[in-house]
Amino acid sequence: MSGQDADTGSHNKNRARGVKASPLKLRAALNAKGLKSQAEVAEAIRQQEGLAKPPRTLVGRVFRSEAVDPVSIERVARVLDVEAWNLYLDSSEKALISSNASQDFNTKKTSASTADERENIGHMATNKPPIFSATDKFPHTQEAIAQQGDNLQGKAIKGWVVLCFVAVILVASYLYHTIYRVEETLPVKSPAIDFSNKVLVVLPFEGPRGADISNMLHQVLNEASHWVSASSLYQSTASPLDLISQQQSDLVFSGKVKQIGRHILLQIFVSELETTRQVWAETFVKSASNQYLKQQIAAWFEAYMQQTSPPVFPSGAILLRYLNAKTYMQQDRSTHVLLKTLTELQSVARLAPDFAKGHADLCASLVEYSKLSGDQAKLTEAELHCQTAEKLAPDQVSTVTANAYLSRSKGELKQALQQIERALAIAPDHIDAIRAKAEMQMRVYLKSREPQLFTEIERELERAATIEQDNWKVPFTLARLYYFAGKQQLAVVQFKQANQLYPSYQTHSNLGTLEFCLGNLAAARTHYQQALNYSPNEQTLLSNIATLHHYLGDYEKALAIYQPQLTALKRDGADHLYQVWANIGDAHRMLGQTAESIAAYRQALLTLEQEIAKGEDTIQHQTARLALYLLHAELEPTAYSANFLATLEQQAHQYQQVGDPVSLFYMANTWRMLGDIAQAKRLRDQLGASCPGYVASPDLRQLDQL
Repeated sequence: MSGQDADTGSHNKNRARGVKASPLKLRAALNAKGLKSQAEVAEAIRQQEGLAKPPRTLVGRVFRSEAVDPVSIERVARVLDVEAWNLYLDSSEKALISSNASQDFNTKKTSASTADERENIGHMATNKPPIFSATDKFPHTQEAIAQQGDNLQGKAIKGWVVLCFVAVILVASYLYHTIYRVEETLPVKSPAIDFSNKVLVVLPFEGPRGADISNMLHQVLNEASHWVSASSLYQSTASPLDLISQQQSDLVFSGKVKQIGRHILLQIFVSELETTRQVWAETFVKSASNQYLKQQIAAWFEAYMQQTSPPVFPSGAILLRYLNAKTYMQQDRSTHVLLKTLTELQSVARLAPDFAKGHADLCASLVEYSKLSGDQAKLTEAELHCQTAEKLAPDQVSTVTANAYLSRSKGELKQALQQIERALAIAPDHIDAIRAKAEMQMRVYLKSREPQLFTEIERELERAATIEQDNWKVPFTLARLYYFAGKQQLAVVQFKQANQLYPSYQTHSNLGTLEFCLGNLAAARTHYQQALNYSPNEQTLLSNIATLHHYLGDYEKALAIYQPQLTALKRDGADHLYQVWANIGDAHRMLGQTAESIAAYRQALLTLEQEIAKGEDTIQHQTARLALYLLHAELEPTAYSANFLATLEQQAHQYQQVGDPVSLFYMANTWRMLGDIAQAKRLRDQLGASCPGYVASPDLRQLDQL
């Protein structure tokens, strides 16, 4: 490339015409990129464009806010990784610069006058020394005072000018750091663009899946108009404004795709004449099918063409915050992670009230937090955000999935399954929807034990694993299916895979529980200790460690861990609170502390009944309920009537075909307390075939003596 291309391509005699860049915006972009000087910017342009030397003159003119052609600003913007139009000088900044220039001129004029006066005073003092008289001791006093007054006045004027200049700079800086940054988070109004009788070009998009997405846009535009040029004719390095200036097109589509965790941020821009403007921004799961992406692009373009007023979409800053929240949602299921997620999503919903995905995911996160903490008020808040998402985008996958979570939390499992099926009809490869359906179907499977249902869940989760091979929650969910089905060795394989993809408290804790189930207590302890490194205060994990001590017969140590949990659990709430109370009751019972045991069982039953009333009516909840009532009745026989106890025995017959380890454990103990030792031993042996570790329970060991 020639020297003119490198440095003077935009240098012409008519410098007053063109576009000016904002010094404030340039400085912000420079800092964000990590560059320190204009020289580094020029060198970056040289390397990017393959020039013989850095275009220092061009960069200097852009940074001095001189009028240049748009291509010059675009060349600078490209190395700063921002859009050129984001660097343009706006009207308010132009007025500020003009004001500063005027004050600079007045300052220079005043300073020059003061300097001339000082030079004259000095010259007079040197060439005309004062003559003293015997009668007039200081004959030049009045003149000296006048000269000193002029000198002080010049200094005062200069001081005020400097002070005013500093004040202007401070105000400008304040405005930038408040108004300009606030504007970055405000929703963006898409500009109205006339597509009729225009030659359109689509450049390959930057980023992951960029080429595929630009081809999809190209197809959508071709289907809507016959004026689209073949995007394959142009490389991604082509400049949109260059194509327009060379009259190769009227409108140029370009775009960026940025991956953040499991999601991508898509931004589409249109260049026309001397401007480049953003017309759309949206987020997608990175594994979304090409068919789904094309449908979404086509739906956007159709809506754009039919809009009587320009559509509004969230700014890039809002969408980045939203994707940060989505990244948190991919982490552990813990209180502190959910709180971080809620903080981000609440900000998104406030800053972009018309962004349906923000409301939908906030609804889903509030449902999860309510379940984990026991805070029912969060469900009411969740319902409001689900309703808002429904009004804004009723057919969006995130909206339908969030409503399914909400229905499930209310105990409306049938409706929840219908909603999740609808979500999968919209996006068959949506991993979160596939997992949500699997979790809901598992609840049905725990009651029915239908082999066909197990096969269906397994097949869909295996399909999900091929779609997103790096998503740890897919093997994690599959491991849970195998655990509930009594296929513990397969569960170990899947839990280990999840732990390799995402080592965390949740993966290590579940591996510990599974090793505990298999009777490998040393391995269980190792995983629990590793889990503590990730989340030292997680209540579920501490409860598991206490249970391990209980099985080893160290009841005092178990109580020492359980008791401190109660303060935190009462404060924060938890969906496993009834289990902790039950475990405390068991430990006191084994130590012969009847009164303390009765009090703990009462609390366990009260909490469990509340859980069931909220819709957590799983088979594990029901079998735990039977066992706890009978344990309490053994210690306090007068607490329940004979009819109530007979009702419990009738209910026990409904759960003779349970298969998951937890329910088998509860039912074996239930029949032991009801006096049917043969049935209790049958269930114990069935449990031992899949979970020999649970058979080591002090209660079940009693069966060997009966």
